[in-house]
Amino acid sequence: MPCGGRSLELRGKFTAIRRQHRAPASRRFNGSYSVQEILRMKNVRIIATIVLVCFSVVQAVLVYAVWIKKRTVEARLKETLTAATNSQSALKTKEETIELLEGKVNRLVQVLTNSTAQLRTAQEAIRAIELAREENRKQEEAAARIVAEVPAPTITVETDRAGKQVKKFLFPKVMSAGGNVLATNAAFGKLVGRRLSFWPETGPIALDVERVHPAILRYLEIDPEGAKQIQVRMDASWRAQQAADHQRMLAEQKFQQERWEAQELVRVEQEKANAEIAKNRAQERATLETAYNERLKAQAAARMADAAMIDAMTPAPSTIIQNVNRNTLFGY
Repeated sequence: MPCGGRSLELRGKFTAIRRQHRAPASRRFNGSYSVQEILRMKNVRIIATIVLVCFSVVQAVLVYAVWIKKRTVEARLKETLTAATNSQSALKTKEETIELLEGKVNRLVQVLTNSTAQLRTAQEAIRAIELAREENRKQEEAAARIVAEVPAPTITVETDRAGKQVKKFLFPKVMSAGGNVLATNAAFGKLVGRRLSFWPETGPIALDVERVHPAILRYLEIDPEGAKQIQVRMDASWRAQQAADHQRMLAEQKFQQERWEAQELVRVEQEKANAEIAKNRAQERATLETAYNERLKAQAAARMADAAMIDAMTPAPSTIIQNVNRNTLFGY
C-alpha cells in the first residue's frame, strides 16, 4: 500500500539521522559526555519519537482512510448490486407483464378471429336458408304447375285383410314425364324399389319412377331419390343373396364331391380288402387241399405198407382169406 511504503521511507531517514548524531564508540564506553552532547542527544531522541508518533498517526489515519474508502466502495458496490438486482427483477416483471399482455392480445385476436369466422358462418347459413326458402318456393310453384297438368286421382279408403285401412288411388290418366298418356282409369298397385305398378283396364303395367310424371309421384307422396336408394339396396341385397346362393351351391358341390370321393375310397378299400380276403381264403383252401392230399398219400402209403407186411407174414394158400379179412378189417 502507498502508506506502508511511505512509513518505511521515513523510518530509514530517521535511522540515518540517529547514526549521524551517535556519539563515537570511545565516548560511549568511557562515559565522558558533555552536557551539550547529552542535550543534543535528548533532543534528537525527542524529535525522533515525535517523528515516529507522527508517522504512526499518519499511517493510522491513512489506514483508517483506506478502510473508510473500502467500506464506502463496498457499500456503493452493494447498493449497485442491489439496484442491479432490483433492475433485473423489475425487468423480469416487465417481461412477464409483456408476455402476459401478449398472451391476452393473442387470445383476444383468437377470439376476434373465431367471432369473425362464426359471423361469416352465420351469414353463410342465413344466405343458405334464404336460398333454400327461395328454392322451396320455386319448387312449390313448379309442383303446383306440374300438378295442374295431371288430373287429380280419386282417393278411397278401404280395409285390407289384416283390418288395416289403406288408401286406394284411381288415376284418370297416367302420364309420362314427357306428358304422354300411358294409361287411363288406372288404379295404383304398389311401389317395389323404383318401379310402380298400375292396373288399367287393358292390363297391369310397371313403370320406373323416372318415366312417371312428377305430379303422379307427388299425389302418391313418393320420393324418387328415396325409391332409387331403396332399389340400390334391393339390388345389393339381391346380389349378396345370389353370391351367397352361389357360394352355398359351390359348398354343396364340394361336399358332394368330397362325399363321393370318400365313398369311392371306401369302395376301393373294401374291394382291396375283399380281394385280400379271397386271396387268403384261396391260399387256405390250397393249403387244406395240399394237406388233405398229403394225408391221402400218407394213408395210401400206410395201407400199402400194411398190405405188404401182411403179405409177407401170411402163407400163400390163405392169401385170399387173409385179404378178405384185411379188407373187412380196414373197411375196404
